[in-house]
Amino acid sequence: MTAENKEMVIHFYDELFNHGNLAVIDKFIGTEYIDHNPQSPAAPRPYAAS
Repeated sequence: MTAENKEMVIHFYDELFNHGNLAVIDKFIGTEYIDHNPQSPAAPRPYAAS
């Protein structure tokens, strides 16, 4: 992982989980994203529903 990619991932998680900024979902998660976690809600954008 490049330093640039690592910083992007850190920024995403910081904004989403520490600041509640749901806008980063649409910025970083594409519409083709598939969540394979069976515990996640069955929704097109499950994290946006949180």
